[in-house]
Amino acid sequence: MMKLKKFARYLFIGIFCFLPALSLYARSVKVPSYYYYKYHSSDTSETSALYYEDIFKLLTEGSSLDFQTVPCLDSQSAQAMLESGDLDLAYDFEYSADLVEQGYYFSEIPCLTNHVFLIAKNSSNVYNAAFLSNLNASRIGYDEKESYMKDILVKFKEDHNIDFNIVATDYSKGFSSAMLRDSLELCLVSLPVPEISEKVVYSFGIQKFYFVSKSASLIQQIDAFLKERFTEDPLFLSRMVGSGKKNAFLLENINEVQLDYIKKHSPVHVYNDDRFFELTDKIDVKKEFWNTISGFTGFDFIMENRAALTISSSLPCIYEIAEIQKLSPYVNRASYTDAFYSMNVRFICAPGRSVDDFLMHLQYKEKKHRALPRIAITSEMFKVLPYFKEKFIAFDYVIYANIDQCLLSVSKSECDATLVNDIYLQQRYKIDDYRKLRNQNVVLMEVPICVAVNLENPEIMVSILNRAFAQTPYNYYNKLFEAQGIYVQSKPSKEKLWNYFFTAFALSILVLFFYTIVIMIHQTKILQKQINTDSLTGLLSLDGFENEAKKLLHFNRTYKFLLTEINIRDFSFVNRIYGPEKGDKILISLAKLLKQFFSYRSNTLIGHGYADNFYVFQKVESCEGDILEGMSSYLTLIQEMIDKLENLHVVLKSGNVVAFGENDLHVLISRASYARRYNHDSLLENFSIFDDKLKSMRENEEFIESNIERAIKNNEFVVLFQPKVNLESEKICGAEALVRWKTESGLIPPDLFIPVLEKNGLVGKLDQYVYKCVFRYLSQLQEEGLNLVPVSMNISRLNYNTKLFINNLNTLIYSCNIPKKYIELEIEERFAGANDDFIKDFVESLHKEDFKVSMDDFGAGSSSLNMLSEIPVDIVKFDQRFLHYAEISKSSRIILKSTIQMVKDLGMVTVCEGIETKEQADFLRSVGCSIAQGYYYSKPLDEEDFKAFLINHQ
Repeated sequence: MMKLKKFARYLFIGIFCFLPALSLYARSVKVPSYYYYKYHSSDTSETSALYYEDIFKLLTEGSSLDFQTVPCLDSQSAQAMLESGDLDLAYDFEYSADLVEQGYYFSEIPCLTNHVFLIAKNSSNVYNAAFLSNLNASRIGYDEKESYMKDILVKFKEDHNIDFNIVATDYSKGFSSAMLRDSLELCLVSLPVPEISEKVVYSFGIQKFYFVSKSASLIQQIDAFLKERFTEDPLFLSRMVGSGKKNAFLLENINEVQLDYIKKHSPVHVYNDDRFFELTDKIDVKKEFWNTISGFTGFDFIMENRAALTISSSLPCIYEIAEIQKLSPYVNRASYTDAFYSMNVRFICAPGRSVDDFLMHLQYKEKKHRALPRIAITSEMFKVLPYFKEKFIAFDYVIYANIDQCLLSVSKSECDATLVNDIYLQQRYKIDDYRKLRNQNVVLMEVPICVAVNLENPEIMVSILNRAFAQTPYNYYNKLFEAQGIYVQSKPSKEKLWNYFFTAFALSILVLFFYTIVIMIHQTKILQKQINTDSLTGLLSLDGFENEAKKLLHFNRTYKFLLTEINIRDFSFVNRIYGPEKGDKILISLAKLLKQFFSYRSNTLIGHGYADNFYVFQKVESCEGDILEGMSSYLTLIQEMIDKLENLHVVLKSGNVVAFGENDLHVLISRASYARRYNHDSLLENFSIFDDKLKSMRENEEFIESNIERAIKNNEFVVLFQPKVNLESEKICGAEALVRWKTESGLIPPDLFIPVLEKNGLVGKLDQYVYKCVFRYLSQLQEEGLNLVPVSMNISRLNYNTKLFINNLNTLIYSCNIPKKYIELEIEERFAGANDDFIKDFVESLHKEDFKVSMDDFGAGSSSLNMLSEIPVDIVKFDQRFLHYAEISKSSRIILKSTIQMVKDLGMVTVCEGIETKEQADFLRSVGCSIAQGYYYSKPLDEEDFKAFLINHQ
């Protein structure tokens, strides 16, 4: 008997388990415009606008969504527009339980995480995390509209025993304006990262902001994308706002160990090896820089001018050195910070030499010279030698007093090359002054400079300095040079100035007229070509394709045209796995093959649209069937050729539409796109034609999508009740609630409108409508004193927010005062098989709330019998195909009987639907089925007829 059951189980799995295909179509999602929106998360709207613009670009590239911006001023407007349907998705919302109760869905993953900072101006050296006692008697502001900020400051005062003044202020014009207006020394703010003019005194943690929508499916798609990106790169959101390394340092407050270190080791000697500053009387860059760092750390720094080559490893100090992976022996006792600026170094070769002679990977060239090459440097360049020793062959260096002498020695070939600080070179010297160096190999190299720490416990000093460097504005060190006027070019001589003026004047008289005309014509052509040509593939761009296609349609109105849209299935997967470079290469290969097959034909256009969409538009000059068959063959051949060229299997999907007398190109593109999407997930069909069948399907979808909201509002949906009968007693024991759409032309069955509602995320609204109708009806029967029976209702597959679903359901039940024992919730087998872990948790949550759960259409999906042992449902409802097969097949009868027995052994109630004859009822009774439902007992009934059936069959 056990062997027979095992055989029956595996036979059942083999017959009824398959993978259902699901079709997901790209949709346009309306979101608030980035640059007019008033953000919660930041007072600097430009930064947030750029950030969210990048986020939605990533969502567009990584999902099937297409985002359309809509003018929207603030979150209050966004909520109203979400309610009216003018927006599909909003962002920059703090989580609100009130909005959740109103039917809004929040993303699980934040769209932006802000840090709560106590900031001061960069120019202030009084306030820093090392000496919080300096905050005493200061005035600290917070946004008067954010009451939680005041609570943070009050607790901060208590925890650190500081007495400062807390000032409520208006941040609407920015906190910098508030500091000036209200005489504030510091502000408490919520920002992604600080601005250039601010420094962080203390960090209080994070504040999260989310995407919000009325569509659960849309939020689920966005969460799925963000989860995938977080798996690939957990820091990718923070990298979009600012450097991940910098953010990490900004989040750290000075700890007790660092504070003790600052008090013990201050002041610190900073050795300055740079002699340039004697050339200017504006500001001392080094002194200004370390004065700023002092304000961030609490250290006092003493500047001492000393060349790097004279620094002894035994001196307690900090000094600059090139950042390299393997440091030379003379500096190996120190510890090193991250690079805090980059020095631009010119490497100038002597006549007859090139930079290749010095590179490490060309060491064989060293054998041609008996002596090591000599490089001229000034003492200031000693600190960058470790960087070049890592990249160059062995060399000697010669120290000269100034750059002039270095250039002169190289010009005379006394040295083989020189290393020169590019800032000095631009300010004071010109290579053109040395005739022999004019055509020599000159290379600009960017050398990262860090700080070497030669103190007790250097790692603590390194962490303090890295935190300070992270708070300085981007490229701050080099900006000090710019403020000093360091890049101002030297003035030309009077003779050169006169020659330049005379030449310019003469040329302007000769060419002014021709220049204006020629340039205008040339630029117009270039601009037009750029607009009409795709830069990646060389095909027509989408704009160029549409313009040329419209011309063809206009001048050939008596001809038929074939428009084909071509797409690579799962192209985003190719980009993600093999990289965008491989993806671009595939697109270029496809473009070349399309040109090879179609560009020679007259009246034929080839264009490249968005991402991996291509278009071929051609006049039908032969039989329509022949050109369609030929196009199908060409695309199959092109696909095979791409496989060989790129050594990667790709699948080309296409949609085709034949038009005659149709002048609206956008209509044709829309139809071709619909045909292509129709077969997008098919494993067999890659070539679809927009025929009458697809036209009818599209019109039906458009009708349903455009009328569903109105239909729900106008109560056009009708709830019917089909009785369930106990097979032993022949009495009513329950009912199933079924929904129909009542239109002027008749009732529309659910198999036509439910898939459309699931696709656009509106099925949840219909579910709520059905629940309200059923509960209201049961409450009415209860008030009339009738004995109620359980009524089963369907749960949509888009109810991903379990907590919200149960809360909404309980609210409806309590309002109608219906006992939960009369409510049965149905999940479809295909819903369960899609995600066993989710549905298991979902069912367990429903059981905790005393709801009974049934599995509908068992045997119609792709799940296995093992699913029944994993998902704890109370009732299993067999699909009517079980009964149909059992009538014509002995083996099917054995399978049905065994399956019913197994389900009953698991403690579940068995129901079979689709009972139409007495013989079927008798058979089900004989194999142990408990409950039957079908036209043999009753068709679906309206409320009055069901009430009568209930009274007569109890």
